[in-house]
Amino acid sequence: MLKFSHKPGHRPVYQDWNNMNDAQRVDYLETIRISPTDLEPDIFTYNFPGYSGKFIMDGYGVPLPIPYTNLKIETNTTGGGYLVISISLPLRV
Repeated sequence: MLKFSHKPGHRPVYQDWNNMNDAQRVDYLETIRISPTDLEPDIFTYNFPGYSGKFIMDGYGVPLPIPYTNLKIETNTTGGGYLVISISLPLRV
């Protein structure tokens, strides 16, 4: 069975489908059939004065802005398991 590297609540990181052989593809499909894994990222949106956009979390929980922006997006998980997201403006020199 194909092993996934992931954190709870995040999408798994797996090999590129195009680089898998047939046995690996079958193992992968069987694994996602029997496990409660979310394979599609959630899309987060933000909107505050002068800024709006979207981002997703990669398989490691790192925020990826869509499209790229120089805003600083940080995440932290509280003791209760809630995800806290902070967005900071870029520094101006």
